[in-house]
Amino acid sequence: MNYGMPYKGSKSGIAERLIEIIPSAETFVDAFAGGCAMTHCAMLSGKYKKFVCNDIGPYPAAFLQCIKGLDKEKYLTHFVEREEFEASTDPIIKMVWSFGNSCRGYLFGRGLVTDAKRALWKKRVNGDPSEWERLQSLQSLESLQSLERLERLQSLERLQRLESLQSLESLQSIQSLEIQQTSYDKLTIPENSVVYCDPPYAGTGGYGCDFDSDKFFDWAAKLDAPVFVSEYKIDDPRLRLVAEFEKRVDLGHSGLKKMERLYANAVGYEMANRQFVQSEMEFVDFLQIKG
Repeated sequence: MNYGMPYKGSKSGIAERLIEIIPSAETFVDAFAGGCAMTHCAMLSGKYKKFVCNDIGPYPAAFLQCIKGLDKEKYLTHFVEREEFEASTDPIIKMVWSFGNSCRGYLFGRGLVTDAKRALWKKRVNGDPSEWERLQSLQSLESLQSLERLERLQSLERLQRLESLQSLESLQSIQSLEIQQTSYDKLTIPENSVVYCDPPYAGTGGYGCDFDSDKFFDWAAKLDAPVFVSEYKIDDPRLRLVAEFEKRVDLGHSGLKKMERLYANAVGYEMANRQFVQSEMEFVDFLQIKG
């Protein structure tokens, strides 16, 4: 299942594994929500009653907008041209129509291929085959038939994924979802919360901003609430390893895998251990009953 919105570096592929490890609490706080995959997964998990979805960017607000329902004419049937994309500040347009979900570069290159994809969009989405038929008459586009057969229309798939988020409105009251747009160190954290953090990874780029990892590690280590942090590697001894597993890196490096690790501050590490011991005891009890 795909969780959240299409977004560079999304945790959608491993969200279920992470939520399984992160302990239950009254409130799940997604401190660096990005495409909101972890919030989405947490809302469906049944482990939490309330949710705080935060990011310094506008994406949590876009996530809530998708849950409430997208404007069909504005988003679901409209082909966004390069000029409109470059001038737009709408986070939904930026996510759907960008290459690699980067929210920066336009999804398509220039020239006949873009013309073909625009024509194919109008044929499939708007039911208007006229532009496609005109292109078919051009000898320079003899490969149109194979394009029509193979083209996935990534933008349409992404829009359908966003549209599916509306089902959350009936599954989980919007009243339980709080949207914040602030820096992690100014985040309001309710009592009885677990905090999940997916910050810009140390030593990596492409986030469009500078990030002080050491300052963040210090904040996470000192926080009274249980904090769980995704990273490739953390050397700060105050943040202890909880789990690790391979994940495909979807940042333009097809097939590349890296070791994803989940760390916790002292409060979170103790909480995760208690959950593990409890689950082991329940399993032993189950075996005894079966026996």
